[in-house]
Amino acid sequence: MARELLRTALVPGAGCLSTDELARYAEDALGTADRSAADRHVRGCLNCQAELALRLSVTSGDVRTGEADVVRDGVARLERRAAEIFGAAGVAAPPPRRWFGLSGLPVAAAVVVLVIAGSLYLRVAKPPELPGGVTTEDEVTRSLTVVVRGPLGDQTEAPRRLEWRAVDGAVRYRARLMEVDRREVWSTSTPALEVDLPAPVRTALTPGRTLLWDVTAYDASGAAIAESGAQSFRLVIR
Repeated sequence: MARELLRTALVPGAGCLSTDELARYAEDALGTADRSAADRHVRGCLNCQAELALRLSVTSGDVRTGEADVVRDGVARLERRAAEIFGAAGVAAPPPRRWFGLSGLPVAAAVVVLVIAGSLYLRVAKPPELPGGVTTEDEVTRSLTVVVRGPLGDQTEAPRRLEWRAVDGAVRYRARLMEVDRREVWSTSTPALEVDLPAPVRTALTPGRTLLWDVTAYDASGAAIAESGAQSFRLVIR
């Protein structure tokens, strides 16, 4: 029952942010009005908090000291008090979910959800900072970052290619396509600023499946001089 309550609480609603909107929110790339509206929604939406935490967890290796111990300790305490929390009569089904807050959930489900979603959301309270040398136009970047062009966020059809911007001094680029657990699906090396995805790879891009990709730039000596970091996209049906 508790698992079902968690599953129901984390189902996305009609007002939830898309993958692209979550990416721009995490990168602090939304306008003032959109950022304010997104802040209000994310603070009250467990689904968006979980999606945001998942995105940041696969693009960052930072874990705060003692964070894992805190989560394990919280879970252990809940397990020891399971009988007291749920009681002999079980947990009643929750009324329809509301956008903001947890007032529509039983206390037991709210506690479990807060331990999982709340602890993850704290990890991404501060949007990641981009290097100051990253450009936004078609000029060459002069930083340690490869600026990608796409695909990013929700896609209505399977992407045909991966594209990125030039890096000063780079003579070769390696592009990789990965599952969200970083397991490599496909990779290639090219001197160009784009690469076509093979037909078998495009065919395997099923709706709802999120994939990551990254690009590494190499100079004439074969040394890696810039990286894009993990980017994500998802095929959706409109």
